[in-house]
Amino acid sequence: MTREARAIVLLSGGLDSAVTLASATHEGYACHALTVDYGQRHRVEIDAARERADIVLDRPPFNVVSMLAREQLRIAFEALDADERVRVIVVRGQGEHFSSGGDIKGFLAATPEKVSQLAWNIAAPARCSKPVIGANRGYCFGVGFEVSLACDFRIVTDTTQY
Repeated sequence: MTREARAIVLLSGGLDSAVTLASATHEGYACHALTVDYGQRHRVEIDAARERADIVLDRPPFNVVSMLAREQLRIAFEALDADERVRVIVVRGQGEHFSSGGDIKGFLAATPEKVSQLAWNIAAPARCSKPVIGANRGYCFGVGFEVSLACDFRIVTDTTQY
């Protein structure tokens, strides 16, 4: 008798746990999720019925993107690109702004190796085989602007500032 491979995934609402769930599902595991919200920022939301995934920048009020989040964004795009439930990916900001840019302190403290990976991580939407939509509003500066440019399509509002 063959047993189905099962996995329990702790979902914190952050990118790491969402990517882990997407990867486990893609690898054929029957997944069961435990959900915890402890204030983790940035998240991936998958709506399988609509075949859509949202990557939400959620670090109010300006959705600043940390050095770690840049790498997590790349991993999230790669996982969603492989996820058969998803046909379109939307990148959006929580609240009034898409993103005012990156965390400057983290950039200054980064090793040369990490700095050399920045462009590769942020260009992840451009490498994705699925259409990626950047839903821009409010501030869209620095790394937020770079992510937006890497998307296939950009939707803007009358509040969007580049």
